[in-house]
Amino acid sequence: MPLPRYASRLLPRKTIRDGFQTSDERTLVLSSLLNLPNGWSPFLWCGGTAGVFTFSMRESGPVRLDLIEASSLFVGRSRTLATDLPDAGGWVSKPLLTEDGLFIVTRSGVEVFRAHGGRQPFERVSLQVPVQGGRIHGAGVDGKGGILLVVSGPRGEVTAFAGNGQGESWRPVSEIPMRLEEDDGAWIGGFPEDGALWVLADKSLVLARRSAGIEISSHSLPPLGGVSLPWRTRLANGLFDPLAIVSNRTEAALIVPSEGRDVGEGGVARYVRIGDTVQSRALARLSRSGWITAGMESGSIFVGTGDRIQEFAAGQPRGNPAVLEGATDIPPLVAQGWLVAIRPLQSASAMAADHGAELRFFERPAHGNGGIEPSVSVRMKGVPSRGLPPLLIAGTMVVATKAGRDHRFQVIRVAETESVGEP
Repeated sequence: MPLPRYASRLLPRKTIRDGFQTSDERTLVLSSLLNLPNGWSPFLWCGGTAGVFTFSMRESGPVRLDLIEASSLFVGRSRTLATDLPDAGGWVSKPLLTEDGLFIVTRSGVEVFRAHGGRQPFERVSLQVPVQGGRIHGAGVDGKGGILLVVSGPRGEVTAFAGNGQGESWRPVSEIPMRLEEDDGAWIGGFPEDGALWVLADKSLVLARRSAGIEISSHSLPPLGGVSLPWRTRLANGLFDPLAIVSNRTEAALIVPSEGRDVGEGGVARYVRIGDTVQSRALARLSRSGWITAGMESGSIFVGTGDRIQEFAAGQPRGNPAVLEGATDIPPLVAQGWLVAIRPLQSASAMAADHGAELRFFERPAHGNGGIEPSVSVRMKGVPSRGLPPLLIAGTMVVATKAGRDHRFQVIRVAETESVGEP
């Protein structure tokens, strides 16, 4: 199940608008498409070339996993892969999708759905914590598509482990000089084999470097004023927004809280490794709805705050910010050369389902190195769902909006694609 590796170009504006109009006339109800029992509701999804992996749950208890297959997106055929995944309250990250499969990481282990093709394209395997008596605090994907874990041992030692899910064990790649409480969250990313491994937890940032041996250095975050990173808030709401992005081997961008008393405010800081030191610089301030996501090219990121999306490259703003004419707390779908953001529309009605949503496309001009420019916008019924953002699968966009208790499921062809090489 390789991940999408396509270059894409938006279809003409009229074609996109007509596609949304046609899609609106044949909208499916997501819970019916998935054949969910009463009381179950989808809360999170992710997409790869196999299709859309959808996670559903009741108020508490086990999580159900369904796959809406890529070959049947327009007719809405799905298959159930599991009905007994661990409660999402114990997950340490958003499910991780790589070429090797789908990973659901909890405090006490990893559920892997290995990709191997055939009539049963996924094999489920349960892997234990790499350290006996240990606990997993965080997970991420390295620069080569492998899985990284942050694990604390029974004596408090913290170690980074790596694996790809195809074997039955994890290999230690670095000791991490930090202390983690039992319920602390952590984030990890980077290039453990030939570059830098970044680990972020509350008020510590650790950069583990590999040269002749393993050199480890610890670096302080910008002033925190005694305010911890909002791990519990972001993990408890089931959304798992990224708190950090590794854009290349020498730099990372992190969301950090402000020195003020409002724990919902903060900013984005850029850390750059220069020789044996790490320098930091503030990029932008964030409100409660702020976010960061990877950019269109290596080394770039997008930062969203309020109704604006600003691209940064090498620590500098790239072009003017994209304006949405309305705030959104959902990171955009970023493709090569374009992106699309979704935002709720304001309405005088007291019923949220009446508000509607707008999808606004932006493109990188073909002529140069400037920022992104507006392309086309379309309106939809229902309101955006933060755990179900727009997905792109080989030029086809999948969108879910919530109307009442149901999610409207729409599929629209928006781009031409061509393969850029086998994974």
